Amino acid sequence: MCGYFGNERYFVDGALVHKNFSLSPRCSREFAARGHQLRVEIAINFTQAKARAFVDDVLVADDLFSEFNSKLTGMPKKRPFLLSVAVWFILALVFFTVFKAFNAAT
Repeated sequence: MCGYFGNERYFVDGALVHKNFSLSPRCSREFAARGHQLRVEIAINFTQAKARAFVDDVLVADDLFSEFNSKLTGMPKKRPFLLSVAVWFILALVFFTVFKAFNAAT
């Protein structure tokens, strides 16, 4: 579990096994729990948070922040360039058609 102000807490079967404080956007934590060596690699940026968990150097979880990342993917993204061009072209066409009809009526 990662807090907003750099507090990291790692639980195994509901029991706290390691805690740390760090404001680094990239880190790797290694600790032992229940006779196994655990490693958690974290990389956070403005578009996503990635965390992978290893037990005895075997990848067991590839996306620990999947719920958080799914919320980020629901956020509006920048439109593709061609879509913007098409929208502006249609708006210009409608504007000139209305302008031409208005001039013809007067």
